[in-house]
Amino acid sequence: MSTRQRLWVLMSMVAFPFVVAAQGLDTAKIDEALGRSGQKSGDVYRVGFPRTDLHVMIAGIEIRPGLALGSWAAFSGSDDSASVMGDLVLLEDEVNPVIAKLRARGFEITAVHNHVLHETPHVLYVHYLGHGKAVELAKLLRAALEESKTPLGKPAAAPAASAEPPAFVKTVEDTLGTKGRYAGGVLAFGIPRAETITEAGMTLTGAQGVAESINFQEAGPSKVATTGDFVLTAGEVNPVISALEEHGISVTALHSHLLAEQPRLFFMHFWAVGSPESVGAGIKAALSHITSGNTLKKVAEFDLPGPVGKRFDYLTIDADDHYLLSAHLAAGQTYVIDLRSDKVVAAVGDTPGAEGIEYVPELKKFYTSNAGDNTIGVVDLRQMKVVKKMETEKKPDGSTYAAPFHLSRARST
Repeated sequence: MSTRQRLWVLMSMVAFPFVVAAQGLDTAKIDEALGRSGQKSGDVYRVGFPRTDLHVMIAGIEIRPGLALGSWAAFSGSDDSASVMGDLVLLEDEVNPVIAKLRARGFEITAVHNHVLHETPHVLYVHYLGHGKAVELAKLLRAALEESKTPLGKPAAAPAASAEPPAFVKTVEDTLGTKGRYAGGVLAFGIPRAETITEAGMTLTGAQGVAESINFQEAGPSKVATTGDFVLTAGEVNPVISALEEHGISVTALHSHLLAEQPRLFFMHFWAVGSPESVGAGIKAALSHITSGNTLKKVAEFDLPGPVGKRFDYLTIDADDHYLLSAHLAAGQTYVIDLRSDKVVAAVGDTPGAEGIEYVPELKKFYTSNAGDNTIGVVDLRQMKVVKKMETEKKPDGSTYAAPFHLSRARST
C-alpha cells in the first residue's frame, strides 16, 4: 500500500467589524454617575456589578459571582449620543421593580429569563438597551439598580493574585487551545464570532454580550464547574446540543437576548461538573460547531501522493477554476487540487525541487521555481503538463507575478 501525505486546509474565520466610535465617551463621568469604574474594550466601556451579596448554590456548589452572577453595562458611542446594554442578575422579587424603573426612563427590555437551573435562591436575568446621553443613561441605570439589593458601593480592592493559578487553569486552557482570564477564582473566556453582528443598525462587539462566554471555577478536589452561554446561529444550535450531550454537559436555557439583531442569534446556556479534562473536552467539542473569529478551523483534508514526511513548499489558488496548486519540493511534483470535490485532479511531474508556484490567470498557466534543475517550469492548466522550461540562477525559490507589467520574478537562494 502506497504511503500518502495529507494536506490540511485551514481557514481563518476573522471578522473586522466596524464599531461605533467611543472616543467621545468621558468614562470618568460615567464612573462618577455609577459609583465605580469599568474597563475599556476597544471602543466599548464596560462596567460590572457582581452580586457579591448573594450566596447561590447549585448541587452543593456555591457559585462565585464571576461564574454566573455578574450584572454588567456596556457603553458605546459618544457623550451626547450613547447606547448602553447589558443584563442584570436579580432575585425574583427584584425583577419587576427594576423593569418598571427602566421602562419609566425609556429603556427597552429585550429579555427576561433564567440562565441556570436548580439554583437556590432562584435568580433571573433582565437584558436591556438604552439610548441617550451617556451620563444620563448611567444615572438612570443606577437608579434602577437601587430597586434591588445589588451592591452599588465602590468595590473593595481585589486581593493580590497568587503567583500560580490553580492547576485546572492550565489544563482547561491547554484543552481549549486558547488563553482565558483568571480572576476572583473564575477562569473566563470570551471568544468572538466571525461575522459582523448588529442590533438596530449598531455594530456589536464581544464586550456587548455577543461573544461565546465560557466560565470555570473549582468545584471540589480535581473538579471544575462550568457555565456560560454559546452565541449561535440557527444552524449551529442542534449540533452544539449534540456535542454537549455526548460529553455530559446539560443545556439549561435556549433563548434570545436581543430584539433586532442581525443575523438572528440564539443564546444557549449550559452547566457541568467534572474533571477539567472531561469538561474542557466537551466545551471544545461544542466550539468546533461554531464559526468563531479567533480560531483556525479545518474545513478539508486531501490525500496527496509522494514520500511521507517530506517537504511541501508554496501554495497558490486558481480562483477561476477553483483549483489549489501545491508545490511538493521533495517529490519534484506539483499538485492540482479541485476545491469543489476535495480531490487531486493532476500530479504534474518534471518540476524537480519545486518551491515557488505562481498562477497567471490571463494565460491559464502556473509557473514553478525548480531548485532541482535551476529552471522556471511553465505548466499549462488545460493540458496539466509542463510545456516549457526557462533557465535561472542557482536554486530559484519563491516567485511573484507583477500583473500590470506581465513580469514574473523568481528569488534565488
